[in-house]
Amino acid sequence: MDNIIQNDIKKLFIIGAGASADAGIATSRNLFREVILEAIKNDDGFGLERKADLIIERLKKFYPNFKFSINDTWPDFEKYFDMVYNFNKAKDFISLDFNKDKELKGLVEGIDNDAMELLYWYLFTACWNWAGQRSNNYLKMFINKELNRIDDEIAVISLNYEWLFERIWLLSSKKVDEKFWGDRVEHANMPQIYNPQFEFPLFKPHGSANLIIVNKNDEIEITMPYGFSVNNNENRTSKLKINEFFEDWKVIDKEDDYKLCYCAVPIDSENSNFKTKLKDLIPGFIPPIGIKGAIGPDVLIKLLGEKTPKYNLLCKYIKNQLERSVQSIYGVKEEIWLVGTNLMIDPYLFDHVRLKKIINPSIKIKFISPEELDANKLVKELKEIEFYNGTLASYSDLIERKEEPKFKKITC
Repeated sequence: MDNIIQNDIKKLFIIGAGASADAGIATSRNLFREVILEAIKNDDGFGLERKADLIIERLKKFYPNFKFSINDTWPDFEKYFDMVYNFNKAKDFISLDFNKDKELKGLVEGIDNDAMELLYWYLFTACWNWAGQRSNNYLKMFINKELNRIDDEIAVISLNYEWLFERIWLLSSKKVDEKFWGDRVEHANMPQIYNPQFEFPLFKPHGSANLIIVNKNDEIEITMPYGFSVNNNENRTSKLKINEFFEDWKVIDKEDDYKLCYCAVPIDSENSNFKTKLKDLIPGFIPPIGIKGAIGPDVLIKLLGEKTPKYNLLCKYIKNQLERSVQSIYGVKEEIWLVGTNLMIDPYLFDHVRLKKIINPSIKIKFISPEELDANKLVKELKEIEFYNGTLASYSDLIERKEEPKFKKITC
């Protein structure tokens, strides 16, 4: 895999939230509000609305100008988690009892657990329902044209917590051995592509919501709701024991008594039959406060005050993904595609792209986005880009009509 990363990449695709926007997954600017709205609308007795109400009360407390009905008054997740973290670190100097104040009780560990759980729930809800269906056509068109024709000479970095892009890529990739994968491909049960030992050139330096850390000795019975339906409120559950659900083929890594596992369905944190809450497990993605690039995963997890083996396992995985992402940036020969992201959400990776462009000025930077302002920001940093002004879905529509999408060269 290292040889592939260092020497044999013609094109590197960096995938951001904009790639999933046409599928109905909110981008970072609107994500927080959409998560809360969906939770209220789809409560179904799982306590989602109660969590949403607590978060809204916190927003009113922390943001004096906050208005539920006005989009511009909502912070994005990253800014909100930054604020929660900073507030928590100042608790020794604040005359508030975090355990007695109901709005503050969930903030004791420096993170809003309710907000994290709703974000986790939202990603699964979207991917199992509207986003999974809507993304199928346009992502497949794009992937078949731009990735699969040079399948052995590309790599993908996904900044997204969800897994829409890699699911479609996996289903259409020449790298998949059908005899080996069997119906795991059919149902997008795809743990091996997240395993650093498996030679599939996909890297997720921010982690992935379909990974979770569990105690390998647990045999608790859990209820896992999945397939939340916006249309008919259908909810399906199944009860499995952890040692039965997380079979060996789903284990990505292990350390001490913990396993990092692929999890195809969301863990239910509210059902009365559920004996271990989500917060006692660990979703396999890092809170947005670490994404800015100012602090790495090691420092982030230490700042959150966790030194347990389960966090060490998460730290190890994120660090591996980050290192491989950087390797792939420096291993690229011809083109770096920024698809639905200007990459400035992650200054650390962006700086490496900038350095790669300085070292190798012939590298083409291709940017797909409907945001012309973002293109202008990129040009100021990278001097020259090729810009497709439109969504990924519109790009795929042109492919379907057998028209060649046109990029405009912009220089500074």
